[in-house]
Amino acid sequence: MRYRRLFNWFILIALGFGAFYPPQTARADQADFALADQVSAYDLIIAMNTLRVSYGLPALIEDPIVNAVAQSTAQIMAENSMSWHIGNVRGRLASAGYGNGGTVWATENFAVSSGGMGIDQIMAAWADPDHMRPAVEPAYCNVGAGVATANGKTYYILQAAYVSGQECGSYSSSGGTVQPGGGSGLVPQIIIPVMIATPDADGKVYHVVQAGQSFWSIAIAYQITIQDLETWNNISRNIPLQSGQRLFIPNKDTAGYATPTPVGMVVPQAP
Repeated sequence: MRYRRLFNWFILIALGFGAFYPPQTARADQADFALADQVSAYDLIIAMNTLRVSYGLPALIEDPIVNAVAQSTAQIMAENSMSWHIGNVRGRLASAGYGNGGTVWATENFAVSSGGMGIDQIMAAWADPDHMRPAVEPAYCNVGAGVATANGKTYYILQAAYVSGQECGSYSSSGGTVQPGGGSGLVPQIIIPVMIATPDADGKVYHVVQAGQSFWSIAIAYQITIQDLETWNNISRNIPLQSGQRLFIPNKDTAGYATPTPVGMVVPQAP
């Protein structure tokens, strides 16, 4: 029940920003790789880990080998204008050295757009059970991501993996983590769960931002959209939230605010 409720709200939050751009199949002879302007590999990992933490699971640990394979995957798929996975992600990770010879299990999510996608649209595309595995399956331990643009199309890749029979954290690859905007370095992923604020004397709810909290995690916690946070607080998701920042949280009792029906809440009659 909790899974379905959070899953429904996750889809609502993600779909509240625009339509999903479907994969394109056009090809071109030459590729010019570049990171997407709006969404980076770092953004993909933070969004998935924020969702995972909301399910009460520990955040996935970035692994440089998984990052490298994910980035290579994004570049290969972009260069060849692929419309489906390369395949055998667990084998590709093992061949690259992940797991130190152990039995590797892995899953891969990808999205592609010819016009650029926001993190909300990408996560909406990944809202089905198969793509939710990195967020809801406890076994997964490590994560990596890659983004590449070629011939006007941008590919977004996220891979999650674990080694059979080994405790998470007992194996690791040398290297750093993905920084905002790309690159690598030692950037800790601290995701602070959001504690729901209580209404004040006037019935209004204000959330005080804590270090490590993001638009995405706050929207999930209060079951609203990032666009709601922007509109009702006159702010932009392009400007990072500051610790101690006070945000107004609209609800069904807020004048001028309408809560749409969450996806999945209307159940059709069985035939």
